[in-house]
Amino acid sequence: MQELLPGETSEPARGQAQDALSRLRLSGPSPVPFPAALALTVGGGVLLFLAFPPAELWPLAFVALIPLLWSLRGARPGRGALLGAVFGLAFFGATLYWIFLFGALAWFALTALSASSIALVGAVGPSLLREGRPIRSAIGFASLWTAVDWIRGMFPLGGFTWGSVGISQVDDRTLLPLATIAGVWGITFVVVVVNVLLFEALAGRRRAGARRAGLAIAALVLVLAPIVVPFSEPTGDPLEVAVVQIDVRPPPNTSAAQEDLIVARRNMTLDRTLAGSTPRPDLVLWGEGALDPAASSDPATMAAVQRAIADVGVPTAVGAVMNDPGGQQRTSELVFGPDGSRIDRYDKVHLVPFGEYVPWRSRLDWISATRQIPVDRSSSAMAPSTSSCR
Repeated sequence: MQELLPGETSEPARGQAQDALSRLRLSGPSPVPFPAALALTVGGGVLLFLAFPPAELWPLAFVALIPLLWSLRGARPGRGALLGAVFGLAFFGATLYWIFLFGALAWFALTALSASSIALVGAVGPSLLREGRPIRSAIGFASLWTAVDWIRGMFPLGGFTWGSVGISQVDDRTLLPLATIAGVWGITFVVVVVNVLLFEALAGRRRAGARRAGLAIAALVLVLAPIVVPFSEPTGDPLEVAVVQIDVRPPPNTSAAQEDLIVARRNMTLDRTLAGSTPRPDLVLWGEGALDPAASSDPATMAAVQRAIADVGVPTAVGAVMNDPGGQQRTSELVFGPDGSRIDRYDKVHLVPFGEYVPWRSRLDWISATRQIPVDRSSSAMAPSTSSCR
């Protein structure tokens, strides 16, 4: 056998070694061009928004994350965080449109805070999406998304759960029974798993057609399987509920106090139309803010409210903002009996930051928009009493 000294290896052998090493290198999917990735994330955010009210196209939730997943292919943590933030801004910015009622500051702050949770998913998520491991990828990414959604419901500022993916499925009668076992987080987990499985079926070019079909079938089974879970059924008598909802737009040049009184009078007028109605309601609900501070603190207005409720003769729950003797202002629900007497009150515990109060007000006073919320309302851990409307 011929002995070769160092440096005497033949050229063909060297070329074969280099070729072998190149085949051993592991390479992930190439990142999507950044402009296209941005467009994908914005489009995905809008799709997810459409799964929620007012559009309520809930099936879109099962595919709305696919554009985000595609944009995250091969992304490093910084790029992934940016893309996740853009997705979050598009989704939460559209979903929280109603926060504009509290002012632009409230909308922007809550949108930015909520979008930061998707930025975290974007930073960590790509490391959980393993090429050729669709099941592991689906479980890992869905676990991350569900955990982040859960944390967002508690932190910061007491949490904010609007826009949790599972909530989009309130009209999905096949998947909804799962909530009796796993709650909204179980629904969120399944919806995200389905998104990843469908993404893997679409993006896995190297997979055989049968394997792609298998992933799609697995996604379908996950959506349909919970229908076999026993679902609670009402066993009591039907309850007729009447809702009093007025147009709160005041006339021009109306002060805040005048607006409160006008809104209260409009609610009383509409409530009185229920007298003698058929079928007779068992419960009447007035909207949030039906009695704002100038109305709820005015004895004459409150007496008129009680008379209006007594004229109808039905237990009534009224949304109110109350000024307490200690100087605190609270978002409350007042309960009146059929005779118009006030028999219960519940004070809201979980207030909307930048909507019902401004956190860190002393440090944010330089922002003029904070003046849109002149009073910081107080929360209460007080549980509702056990008094009954019967």
